[in-house]
Amino acid sequence: MCQYSGPTPSWLDLTGLNAGDAGLYYVVITTPFGTVTNYIATLEVKIPFSLVGLPGRLPAGIFDLQVSGTPAEPYAMQAAPDLLGWIDLVVGTLPGYTITLSDTNAGANPVRFYRISSTAPP
Repeated sequence: MCQYSGPTPSWLDLTGLNAGDAGLYYVVITTPFGTVTNYIATLEVKIPFSLVGLPGRLPAGIFDLQVSGTPAEPYAMQAAPDLLGWIDLVVGTLPGYTITLSDTNAGANPVRFYRISSTAPP
């Protein structure tokens, strides 16, 4: 149970949540004018992108990167030879909590840096 009092913003920030806390909740709102109950609120828990395990270079110069995050969250896997000229390699939305992204052209680059960013798909 989460109780909140004081000036009311149009949002509520909760800390210490995990993916299992996501779902539908009943809300009870009490004001000096009365109480309103049984409104359903949807709690969405966003998981920041993170690496799962260690990245690996596979035979034939393929580079694999496993990433976890929030399902349906937009992402872009980007690469650069110098940390400046980032290009999109893969752009989409996460189909689940974990996805394996591959750079099939990694072997053609002697040095390559990678990053995952949250971005709207095209």
